[in-house]
Amino acid sequence: MHSISISDNTVSRAIVLDLEDGARLALGSTGKFGKLVLRNKDNKDTVVLNGSRGSFELKNPSGNQVFFLDSFDGKRTALYVGSSGIPGTLFIRGHNDNPTITLDGEKGDIFLNNADCAEDFDISDSEEVEPGAVMVIQQDGRLQQSNTAYDKRVAGVVSGAGNLKPGIVLDKKKISSNRKSISLIGKVFCKVDAENSPIEVGDLLTTSSTRGHAMKANDPMTAFGAVIGKALHPLKSGKGLIPILIALQ
Repeated sequence: MHSISISDNTVSRAIVLDLEDGARLALGSTGKFGKLVLRNKDNKDTVVLNGSRGSFELKNPSGNQVFFLDSFDGKRTALYVGSSGIPGTLFIRGHNDNPTITLDGEKGDIFLNNADCAEDFDISDSEEVEPGAVMVIQQDGRLQQSNTAYDKRVAGVVSGAGNLKPGIVLDKKKISSNRKSISLIGKVFCKVDAENSPIEVGDLLTTSSTRGHAMKANDPMTAFGAVIGKALHPLKSGKGLIPILIALQ
């Protein structure tokens, strides 16, 4: 025997356990929707699968709904976490099992573990760009690495260098491989050149003549419109990669 069926008085099979169809358990039949309910020791529903509306419901031991996934008869889908007196919190975990995104229903906050807000831009075909590079806008709208001091075409810094990864990436597309995430707001590691002027914490940074690098903005008037952000770490000399606070101005 490969199947078990339980029928109602209309001879409709309301429960079917079929081992020939991938060990399928079916509840409900024509005119009768299926519903699976799991109850606790106090005879209260804790898990409900409702075939009528295509919903999945979890309740706490007191019977309050704490998780509800509803298909609304196929017209739209909604997910509810939490209930009256019980704030909902949604955690999205990374590969190390730690939450990387947290939606806190009690405070109405969204917490992102990563650092900056970035947006994808098209990069010049000839460019080989590394994270941390300072980018400027070309006439065709694509970006290339900066190579001129105090360049007002500056667009931002390629996100993802060091241990600072983008928290939000806008305009993400897979149709082109020649795109890079450019940090527009927040903390990001940036290539800097301190050969001509040491960089201190809080210094304004602008583009330099060194390809893809920023430098200290020694001339505030000339730097107006070409400021990338503020240094969050010093660099006494040479070239390096330091964290900065992006603040285009």
